[in-house]
Amino acid sequence: MENVYWMISVNIPEEIQKELPDFKQGNTMADPIIKLWGDFKNNPNENTFNTFLDSFKTFGETPQQNNANNQQQQAVNAGLKAAYSFNKKLLENLDIAKQ
Repeated sequence: MENVYWMISVNIPEEIQKELPDFKQGNTMADPIIKLWGDFKNNPNENTFNTFLDSFKTFGETPQQNNANNQQQQAVNAGLKAAYSFNKKLLENLDIAKQ
């Protein structure tokens, strides 16, 4: 219970994939980010979590050349929002459990 980052080390890439089907192993853009998630799960702390989040923020940040790119960016933003929302709810539940 003392290591909050251990508590949130559920499979966020799996949750992101529900919103972004392309965010999976085998996608050259997603593979490094998924590896960073593995690093976080192996060593859950603020640094490894923030490294994962910072890397995920760049997923899909390519020049907006057409509508497909805009849709991809919107999907990335939705995935980030879902990940942050999940994290916030988990921390709120942790605070309630601590009380």
